Amino acid sequence: MGISIVRSKVNVRTVIPADWRTVLGRFSSDVRDAFEERAAIIEYDGGEPRPTAERRAFECMLDDFEEAAQALRAHLLAVEPGRGKSMVKGAA
Repeated sequence: MGISIVRSKVNVRTVIPADWRTVLGRFSSDVRDAFEERAAIIEYDGGEPRPTAERRAFECMLDDFEEAAQALRAHLLAVEPGRGKSMVKGAA
C-alpha cells in the first residue's frame, strides 16, 4: 500500500494511504460537506488542480474533525492490522 506522511497542526505525523478516497465513505454527511467545501476553496481560491485540492482538504479534515481521524484509523487497522494504531495521531 502506498502511503505518505503529513504533519498536523500539533506537529504529529499522520499517515495518508494511497487509497485515502475510500476513507471518505466513512465520513458523516457533515464532515463530507466540509470536505467538499474545503476542496472547492482550495481549488478556486488557491488555484490548485482538483485532485490536489481534494487531497489537501482530506488532510484538513483529519486535523479539524476527530471523526475523520477515527475513520482513517479504522481503515488502516482493517488494511494493516496491528500497524494502524501507531500510524495515526491520537491512537492509543
